[in-house]
Amino acid sequence: MAKDSKRLAAPELAILGRAETLKTVEHGGGLRYTPAGMLDMILGCLKWAAVGFIVAFALMKLFEASHIHDDIPKPAFKIRQTKRATFVLSTFAAMLSALVWLLVQKLD
Repeated sequence: MAKDSKRLAAPELAILGRAETLKTVEHGGGLRYTPAGMLDMILGCLKWAAVGFIVAFALMKLFEASHIHDDIPKPAFKIRQTKRATFVLSTFAAMLSALVWLLVQKLD
C-alpha cells in the first residue's frame, strides 16, 4: 500500500506505533466538531425545523380556510382527519427544512 494513501493497513499501524483505529486515521484523528459546534448545529436544525413547521402549518390552515363553505356542513371525522394530516405534513416539512439546513452547513 502506498504511503500517500489515506488508509493504513493494520501492519503499517503497528510499524508506525500508533494505537488509532483505521477510522480515526482516515478522518485525521480527533473529533471533527467541538461540543460547542455540535450544540450550535443542533440548535440551528431545531430553529429551521420550527420555521418549516410554522410556515407549512400556516399555509395549510390558510388553504383549508379558503375551502370552507358555510352552507355545506363537514362531518366530524373529516375535521379530525384534516387536523391529523396537517400535523403530519407540517412535521415532515419541519424535518425537511432541518435536513436542508444541515446539508447546507456540511457543504460549507
